[in-house]
Amino acid sequence: MIPIEPIIPITSREYKMMLKAERFVGDGNAVDTALERFRDAVRDTTELEVRGDFEFDKKQEVRFWDLPDHWLYNEQNYVLRTRNRNDKASLTLKCRHGDRYFVQSRVVIAEDAKFEEDLKPRFTHLFSYSRKAEADAPKDVDVLIDLFPDLKNRIGQPLAGSRLELVRNFVAIERVYSGLKVELSKSFDAECAVVVWYDLSEGDDETPVVAEFSFRYPRNKWRKKPPAEPHNAFDGFTGLAAHGFYTALQDSKALKENWLDPESKTKTRFAYEG
Repeated sequence: MIPIEPIIPITSREYKMMLKAERFVGDGNAVDTALERFRDAVRDTTELEVRGDFEFDKKQEVRFWDLPDHWLYNEQNYVLRTRNRNDKASLTLKCRHGDRYFVQSRVVIAEDAKFEEDLKPRFTHLFSYSRKAEADAPKDVDVLIDLFPDLKNRIGQPLAGSRLELVRNFVAIERVYSGLKVELSKSFDAECAVVVWYDLSEGDDETPVVAEFSFRYPRNKWRKKPPAEPHNAFDGFTGLAAHGFYTALQDSKALKENWLDPESKTKTRFAYEG
């Protein structure tokens, strides 16, 4: 009998939508007002219980690193990103693709590993496997492989010694607002967030270049009690509720007219393409 390849459990499901960045122009008070109005617009789309408010969570610098021709991103579906906050650096190596089994083939079981599912309008699925290291950006591929040894078997040897550089010389100042929750089921809350990016080189912290809304529900982070079939991680009822909520957000006339920006690039695409 041919052995069946095991399915690696997904640790989190995240639904994303790009917003009109111009709605968040201004100082902190202006952004707070915009977030209140957006919160109200989200509440009006659903009969699900919505609790809390968007509150400032954190501010950090975000950078992407690659070879000069962006080979890791364009050819290997890898994203190499650093986040710097309070003088501490966090390095993330992520493989992203629409095919779950391709991404699963990159997985190495480790405590810091995450295997996640992202959904984008209308219902485009992206899977990602990521690992982190408490380190700043490596200067070349050899150092990167020292940090993530499994990468050596994924990309081969031709890149030995190749230098890594800051993608587009772009540095995003990222502000994250969280705290809003939507009750999808008795087991899961959707954790909502708005992420706003500013271009560090512009020296303007009041004119964002991109904005994103997302909601997610992590595996094993149950609201009150485990789902009826906890071994499945994400039960069907919760998935159906999340699907309905995501559909309602996309179909809302008020959101489409005032908040959603289907033409906006995602954060990663903006980092690579501008």
